[in-house]
Amino acid sequence: MSKHAVLIIDNGPIRQRYFLEAQKVILKIEKFEDKIRIFHAEDQKLFNQWQDLTFREHRAKHARAQSKYLEIARFHNWIVATAHKLGIEMPKAFILMREEQIRWNNGDENTRREIDGHREQREAYIRNQMNGRFNESYETDEQDEDVDSSADGGLDGLDYFLDRIEEIVLDEDTEFEKLTSASERIERMSDLADEDLERGLADDEASFLLFDVSLNWGQKHQDYTLFKRLWKLMSRDQREYFGTVFASVTDASIEELLLQIGLSDDFDDTDRGPSEEDEDEAAFNEEYVDQPERPKKRDPGIDAAIDVRLKSVFRKLMRKLHPDMHAAGIEGEGQPIWVQRIWGLVQKAYTDRNVASLERLLKLTLIRMSAYDELTISELSEAKHWLKQDFKSIEEESAVLKNSWAWGFA
Repeated sequence: MSKHAVLIIDNGPIRQRYFLEAQKVILKIEKFEDKIRIFHAEDQKLFNQWQDLTFREHRAKHARAQSKYLEIARFHNWIVATAHKLGIEMPKAFILMREEQIRWNNGDENTRREIDGHREQREAYIRNQMNGRFNESYETDEQDEDVDSSADGGLDGLDYFLDRIEEIVLDEDTEFEKLTSASERIERMSDLADEDLERGLADDEASFLLFDVSLNWGQKHQDYTLFKRLWKLMSRDQREYFGTVFASVTDASIEELLLQIGLSDDFDDTDRGPSEEDEDEAAFNEEYVDQPERPKKRDPGIDAAIDVRLKSVFRKLMRKLHPDMHAAGIEGEGQPIWVQRIWGLVQKAYTDRNVASLERLLKLTLIRMSAYDELTISELSEAKHWLKQDFKSIEEESAVLKNSWAWGFA
């Protein structure tokens, strides 16, 4: 029989101290949580009711005005589309649309159905214009063709370029301007010889529009034939300039596009095969530089252990937090805000297979439920740090809600 006495250490005072420190932070958190609960349950509800009663008439008036505006805007678009499509002046198009509306108002069901069909076609035509499928000018025949497009918003980019390229390349008696669709125009432009395109690229404005038109066509129809030709004909300065423009507009680099469509940005290597020096460098890179790092084999036993721990911690949290478990007497809509918030974090951590995050959430849950006997002293000592992080998060949420007109309305 041993003569040595067993020394019993009472860690109760230590636990009590950590408990009190954690409790102080919890009280601060609960104060903010209570304010947030009141905001959602009372302030927001009463504010919405007051707002609806006070501004109901104004909202109805605004809705009627907006509906009227949309009706007028739609009629205006019909006038513009009709003038554009038929090549007539706006006043004449207005008369046609007004007569159509009169016939619709006074017509029978068949007449209205026929007019509605025309209107649907007109709306489709307008959508095509807005989407850039057709690049026709809204200029009338009576407008001066020599007026600068930037002055009156007349000719769009493609038409302006076609006029420019016509002056540089085509004969004066060409019927190029009679081609109405973008596909026909791109086809005619693609038929131009390289020498003609080079003359077009020599002009700053024409070169920019060439780049814009060919690139837009390629992106919409996955046909970069014309763009590839133009890119090979461009000077280094032009490529750098258009690369900068492309990056500023699309937030992507022109090099990425070139790789996708099989183009090189190297002037020396565009039309020739790799040199012996290039082949040596490629071989060196393949041998020593470009070798991907072989992934380390994971021990299947480690993955299995992680899965077991993941499911074990998740089950413990479910018993504490899930509303169907009625944890700690919490049921239905009466769940405290912290339970709802932590439960959302638990689901995310479980989906991400983040065991460390789940374990931390479990300890935080035990602390919020005052289940201190289930925690070690070291875990209790960390409680204050965890709770301070939680307090900072809910304080920031509360600060955002305070900016709402509904805050404190009740």
